[in-house]
Amino acid sequence: YILTIIVASQFHTSALILISIYYLPYDRLENNKIWIILYLISFIYFLSPSIFDLLQSMVYYLITKIAILSHYRSYIELGRYNIQGIGGTGLGVIYRVIVTCIIMYYHKDIVNKYPNSKYYLIIMYIGAIIVNLFFSIQLIQRVNYYLLIIRPIALAYLYFTLHNSKNVFKKLIQTGLIFCYILLFAVEIYNSVAMCSPYNFAFT
Repeated sequence: YILTIIVASQFHTSALILISIYYLPYDRLENNKIWIILYLISFIYFLSPSIFDLLQSMVYYLITKIAILSHYRSYIELGRYNIQGIGGTGLGVIYRVIVTCIIMYYHKDIVNKYPNSKYYLIIMYIGAIIVNLFFSIQLIQRVNYYLLIIRPIALAYLYFTLHNSKNVFKKLIQTGLIFCYILLFAVEIYNSVAMCSPYNFAFT
């Protein structure tokens, strides 16, 4: 993880901030109920335009006060540090929220089967909350991609955990996940300008 961040910092120095995540007390952060609550609260903020100005002010303050981020001040001065518009509730967003909650709900089952997965899952949870809180702020999302890239890995952990279960309900969830993913992929192709495979389509 640290090696990846160091390599990433050659492109964006701000990625070095993420080294701190390596030292998180993961064993103390495995309460999946708390993560679900925090995630749903962050999603409410995601839908609320009123919180956007406050978050913008926070980001502006941090950029002006933290030396390692100072060279991103030009983004603010040129008005390029935010993405226009507030988060919506399209099919892709709904799918992302539902699947993230399912992963959080089955956290213990996944970790029991794949003990090392807890590191990836908790990092993904942090990234999922950040993307809800700072969806429209491009600078935050550029760094957050390093956390969200773990989402497909978490989805794979969930899939194989459910796959090996004899519970019929879990089997239905597994089938539903794949069906919805393929459906959304097809919708992305249909809605694209060239009617081609969306190279950037992923559970991120």
